[in-house]
Amino acid sequence: MSDLEKNDDDAEEERAVDLKLLDDLIKPEKIQGALVDATKQKALFKAWFEDKEMSAAIYKALSAKEHFFTNKNIVFAYGDYLTRMKNDKVLGGWLHTKTLDSVLAFLQAGKLDKMRRTFSKWYYAKKKTAEEVSVLVKAEPGLEKKFLVIVKAYEGFVEKQTRLAKKAVDAT
Repeated sequence: MSDLEKNDDDAEEERAVDLKLLDDLIKPEKIQGALVDATKQKALFKAWFEDKEMSAAIYKALSAKEHFFTNKNIVFAYGDYLTRMKNDKVLGGWLHTKTLDSVLAFLQAGKLDKMRRTFSKWYYAKKKTAEEVSVLVKAEPGLEKKFLVIVKAYEGFVEKQTRLAKKAVDAT
């Protein structure tokens, strides 16, 4: 591909994106604010991620050779955000794979209280059985092996909650 053809492709890509909006979205003051405040960063990234084409244009503009060293912190942070958002799947309309990743990390780090809190949300707020969670995880190729330990841990959690509820009823 010649340099002329590459320039034509770049020009067509830029025409598809509103340049004024692009400039507004990557204003230095917005970026600087996002670097120091996690809430602002999340809001900025969410705005950037709304439109796939705009998101790609923003990432390309920020990581251009002449701007990369100035923007490297935000480029790396947005790259991480893009990876998380692209890799997250929603199973059954409620179970996010990033939640499963978090629970797995809690388990591996020995943070069982955090894992139990997540399980409590599933069990009490969402009224999900161990079988429902198992079916969702097994339905996605590649997830069953990765999250089997989470499914088993949730089954144990549900069994314990059932025993505790039965014990409370018997005590009355």
